[in-house]
Amino acid sequence: MYIDLDIIKKHLNISPTYTKDDEYLEIIEDGATKAMEKTINVDFDEIIAAEGKLPSAIIFACLLIIGDMYANRETTAFASREVVERLLPHV
Repeated sequence: MYIDLDIIKKHLNISPTYTKDDEYLEIIEDGATKAMEKTINVDFDEIIAAEGKLPSAIIFACLLIIGDMYANRETTAFASREVVERLLPHV
């Protein structure tokens, strides 16, 4: 994982002690970071090797994707074409 689960939970206002969605959040984080790598056309490992860590702007962009996917898990996949079209370029 490139983004710590505690940071994701803080961004989503989820209690650190609530663990039922942890596996799902890890899946979303993986998808969001892969989408961002594809969008910027740079592997995160290359960025970390050069800079020592991911820039906060990239982390924040990933958190926005994670938040959208977490909040709209059903509508993203089934009901809202607009959400799918907005996220599709990142996949």
